Amino acid sequence: MAALQGGRADALSELHGRYAPRLRAFFLRMLGGDAEKALDFTQDTFTRILENPGAFDVERRFSTWIYTVASNLCKNEYRRMAVRRRIDRPDADVSRVKGSSGEELARSVDLADFMEELTQALGKLDEERRTTFILRFQQDLSIKEIAEITGVSEGTVKSRLFYITRQLSGQLKHLEPLMQTGS
Repeated sequence: MAALQGGRADALSELHGRYAPRLRAFFLRMLGGDAEKALDFTQDTFTRILENPGAFDVERRFSTWIYTVASNLCKNEYRRMAVRRRIDRPDADVSRVKGSSGEELARSVDLADFMEELTQALGKLDEERRTTFILRFQQDLSIKEIAEITGVSEGTVKSRLFYITRQLSGQLKHLEPLMQTGS
């Protein structure tokens, strides 16, 4: 990012290569599974970076900053949509297990069912909780990074994660026997 701020436009390509796939996955989850919209928002994120590279403070972590930009884009989209769309497609792809053993296929189907129900449950959460969950468990960001991105304290992030996992656990409890058989 320092190179981009120094006028090297080719530095954006390096940043894009490192972060675009993760941002697409983030936007895919946050924007209802719409792959085209996720790609558009990923490109919008990098356009904003290119248009205003000076907005980044080189003393901070770039990953935290770019997720803050991405999260703000999502918030703006939610405002435009007025009513959040329900996420309706899980990431699991059962078609990849053709030729697998019956046990592997059963595990894959169980995982697909779990992912579908998890995605639906996440879609029912408010924006702040869904963002917190996705940043922690799907993007593997630290509590500190999530606190910086969302603009809340680390204690608030921990509290949200505790209550989200408790809520989701209750909502997905009926899937527990299926998930245990795969262990």
